[in-house]
Order: sequence, then structure tokens, then C-alpha cells
Amino acid sequence: MAFVISCLRKKGFMLSLCFWVLSASAFAQVSISRTNSLSYENYLQMLDEEAKIPLSEIQEEENPEHLKERMALYRKGDRGTYNWRCMGVERADEYAPLYAIDVIKHAGLQKTTANVLESVFRHFYDMEMKMLKEIGTKKFVHKYIVATPKFAHLNILKEAKLREVMDRDDHVRYFMKYILPAVSRSPGQVIEKDEFKCVHYVRAPLFAQGNFAVWIGENVKYPKDALQNNWQGQVVVSFTVELDGSVSNVQVVKGGAYSLNVEAVRIVKSAPKFIPAWCPLHQKYVKRSMTVPISFKLQ
Repeated sequence: MAFVISCLRKKGFMLSLCFWVLSASAFAQVSISRTNSLSYENYLQMLDEEAKIPLSEIQEEENPEHLKERMALYRKGDRGTYNWRCMGVERADEYAPLYAIDVIKHAGLQKTTANVLESVFRHFYDMEMKMLKEIGTKKFVHKYIVATPKFAHLNILKEAKLREVMDRDDHVRYFMKYILPAVSRSPGQVIEKDEFKCVHYVRAPLFAQGNFAVWIGENVKYPKDALQNNWQGQVVVSFTVELDGSVSNVQVVKGGAYSLNVEAVRIVKSAPKFIPAWCPLHQKYVKRSMTVPISFKLQ
């Protein structure tokens, strides 16, 4: 009898232990509201539907009416804009390892490794560069805008691949940090599939004068006190491209000496208008935030 009671006590302890482990596992899962959960399911459905469509079947946008008046302003910027876009992809590929680590830290991913994310990023950067080279420099701005659906679909395919390499909890964390904040929404609103698709389809703003980095280099002024004190360094500036292409909300994200920060903000504020971001699904311009690194170096 004592032996039976002893066994029951041990089994009771084991049952309690199992319950505690299961409870701890449940608490370790991502906490997400019902609204966001429904939005997440819509996002997954969008990815599932779009991932079945190969890039080769995506049709280019026909010559859009909203571009006709603006295209004449950008005919001389084709080569510069092409070089700027290629440089951006090359820089992204170079920083892929750091970006992968940043994603893990920012989203709080627990099981996804940086090597896995880096391989996904590099694969799609290579595909984007291939598409840019196929377009070439001749009439680049026009062809690039017309090809917006292809570049957008490439982004969606990348997101589908990221989902594939993450477990569900990590992907929910990624969704909450990177996807959901990109959608304009009211509190408690469930986001529909088309809204998530629009996030990827919005065409990034294009600089009116071609290569924004080159324009900054030609127009920036080295502050006198920085010259006298041998101040150098890189200043990273964020800004918003408004619906009319103008620049607003210019802020220093990563700064250096005070006068270098001031000059970096000044030069970005004085920039000519961009071609604003365009959403082909909703057929309207949208605001978009951008960042630009500005290097101050003494010869």
C-alpha cells in the first residue's frame, strides 16, 4: 500500500511538472490581439496566393497617365538614377549580414539565425540587380516605373521566402515589427489582403536629378569650423517625400559634429523635388520615408 501511494505521489509530481512545462511553453508564445491575429491571417493568405505566381507572369504597368506630365522633367536623369538604384542594391547586399542581425534584434526573433536571413536577402538582391541590368540606362526612369509590378512582386516573393524559413512565432514577431506598422490603419482595424499587397507595390520615390548621392556631393558645403577643427564623419539623415515630391520632416538619425549635422539637414531640405511614391493598386501618390548617408571627408 505504501508503495502504491509512493508511486501515485511520484506520478502526481510528474503530472504537475508536465503541466508547468506546457504552461511555460504557452507563455513563451507570441502574444497577439485578435484584431492583429486576423490581420496576420490575411497577410498569410496574401503571401500564399501571390507566391504561386512566378515573376515571369507579372505584367508591366502600361504607360500610366499620371506620369505623362512629369516624365519630361526626368529625361536627363536616366543614367544617374540607374547608377543610384544599382548602388543602393549593391550597398544593401554588402550590409546583408548586419541587416540580418538587426532584424533578429529588432523583431526579437528566437529561432531564426542570421545566416538564414542573410542568404534570403542576398538571393533577392541578386535578382533585383539582374532586373535593373536588364532594363539598362536608356530611358531607365520610364522603364523602371513601368516595371513597378515586377519589382513589387519580387518583394512579395522575398517575404514569402522569409515566412518559409521562420517558425510561426518568429514570423509573427517579424510581422508585428516590420509589416503591420507599414500599413495606415485605425485602432482595432483588421487589415485586408489588398492593403498588405499595397505595402509591397508602392514604388519608392525617385530623385528628379538622377543620383541623389552625386547631387549632394556637388552641392554640400563643408562647414568652416569643421575644416578648422578637422571634423569628419558620416551623418545619416531621414526625411519624408510628400505627395508633391517635396521633402519634409528632415531629421538626423546618426550624427557627428554639430555643424556637420546642420549642413546635412540643410542640404537635404534644399533638394529638388522627387518623383513621389506611387501605389498602382490604389492609383494614387503616397508619402514615403527615406534615409541617406552623407559623408564628410577632408582630402
